[in-house]
Amino acid sequence: MGDESFLALLRASATTDAGESAFAQRALVVAAEHIVRRTLRRWVDGVLLRRGLMDDVVQEALLRLWINRAKCRARSDAEAVGWVTAIARCTAADVLRPEWRMPTLSVEIETALHTPASAE
Repeated sequence: MGDESFLALLRASATTDAGESAFAQRALVVAAEHIVRRTLRRWVDGVLLRRGLMDDVVQEALLRLWINRAKCRARSDAEAVGWVTAIARCTAADVLRPEWRMPTLSVEIETALHTPASAE
């Protein structure tokens, strides 16, 4: 599904008409998943795939989108796609942030920790 109708799907997914809303909701999830995966492939594909996190990040991003879809203030399809892109990137950053913050020990310190103390 292309990005051209994404804003309409986003708005329709929140309607009260059960029949139309259910269809729009399913279509929104399909379109959003496409946008999220495309964004993540461009931004952090290798990092997420090596750690086996791609599907987890996609699901988390879709959940965040779903919960916050009524808050989207996009006035065009491009803004709506940008909104989803921002959610995807922020979700990936949230998942990877603990690894980024972990201190990296230098080789000297790591070697010192694993070397038995000399008896004096």
